[in-house]
Formats: sequence, structure tokens, C-alpha cells
Amino acid sequence: MLTMVIDHLRLLWPDMSSLFIPGRLSFPFFCLAVAANVARSTPGAFLTVANGRYLALMLLFAVVSEVPYRYLSTSGSFNVLPTLALGLLIA
Repeated sequence: MLTMVIDHLRLLWPDMSSLFIPGRLSFPFFCLAVAANVARSTPGAFLTVANGRYLALMLLFAVVSEVPYRYLSTSGSFNVLPTLALGLLIA
């Protein structure tokens, strides 16, 4: 989360554009967190209550955070949470 905060700080201070470099590490770290949670489950037992709750909460946060993301971002894409939820489904 620290690298994500560093990445977003560059939006507050445009002259600190070099914060972009360590900020790009946040997505691989979040992917690693998703993989660690998948690895904790029993092999072959993906459809568990814990994994279902994890996916449901991730999708809920994706929907809730999309509205502020649309207002604050100039990007035409979704925020990163739908991508992480898709990664969880693939894993």
C-alpha cells in the first residue's frame, strides 16, 4: 500500500513525477498478495467460503471505488480492482 500511496502522491505534486517509478511496483505487490491468499487455500478446493468471500469483497470494493475513480481520473479505463478480481478467478 505504501508504493500505491507514493504513486498517488505524484498527482498531488506534479513536480515530483519521479514518484512514478516506485509507484509502479504497487500492482505486482497486489498481485503477489492475491497469489498468497490463493496459495493458502487447500489445493484443488478453490470453491471455498473464504475464497468466495474474498472474491465478493474484491468485487464490492471494485464497484464502490469506481465512482470516485471516474470523478478523479482522466483515464478511460477501469480502476485496478476488476483486474485483480479477474486474476483471482484465473488463479
